[in-house]
Amino acid sequence: MKKLKKSISLLLIIGMLIINFPMNIFARSENEGINIELKNSNTLEVVEDGVKSYIEVDESDDYRNVYVKSEEGNIIGEFRYDKISGQLYSSFTNKVFELENEYKEDSNEMSFYSRTYSSLDCDPNASYYKAPSRITYYQLVSYVGNAVSAANFTAAIVGCVGITLGQIAAPILSTVSDWIEASQNKNETYLMNHGIKIYYEGYCIFNHRANRYIVMYDVVDVGRY
Repeated sequence: MKKLKKSISLLLIIGMLIINFPMNIFARSENEGINIELKNSNTLEVVEDGVKSYIEVDESDDYRNVYVKSEEGNIIGEFRYDKISGQLYSSFTNKVFELENEYKEDSNEMSFYSRTYSSLDCDPNASYYKAPSRITYYQLVSYVGNAVSAANFTAAIVGCVGITLGQIAAPILSTVSDWIEASQNKNETYLMNHGIKIYYEGYCIFNHRANRYIVMYDVVDVGRY
C-alpha cells in the first residue's frame, strides 16, 4: 500500500510539473524543458525538448562568427558580426542588420558612463565606457526569420554579445525562458518592449584593417529589461 501511495504521489507531482511548465510556442507533443550550458570557452549546449544543439563561436578583434550545429555536428545556420562596420549577417534570413541602428541606448543610465572619445583621440592605456544598449525580443526574432527555435534564438543573442563572459549561460537561459513564456502567452506588447540589455567596456587598439586607432567594446554583462 505504501509503495502504491508513493507511486500515485510521484505521478501527481510529474503531472503538475508538466501542466505548469511553459510550453514552446512552436509546441511539440512533449516538452522536456530547455537548458543552456557553457561547455567550453567558445561553445554553448542548448537542449530543447530533449534535442541537443551547439552554438559555436569563432571570434577575433574584427569579427564574430556564430554557428548553430546539430548534435551530429552539421551546421544549421550562422551569424557573422563585423565589429568594424557593426553589421550582423544572418544565414537564416540571408539579410544584413545594422546593429548600431537596431540598438537603443538606455538613456536612464547614460549619466553613469563617461564620455566616449572619438576613435582618433583614444588612449591605448585608458578604458572607455558607453551607455548600455537594449534590443527587443521582436528584433532578436527578426534575425532568425521563420527558423525560430531556442537554439537559433540563443545564437542571435550570442551574435550580438558573444560568450566571453564566464557566466553567460545563466542570463541567456533566463532571457530565452522569458521570451518563450511571453510568446506562449501571445503578449506582443511585452515582446516589443522587453528584451536584453548589454553593458560594455571599451579599449583603444590599433586596428590594421581600419589602419587607425579605434575604440573596441567588449560586453561585460548582459541582463533582461
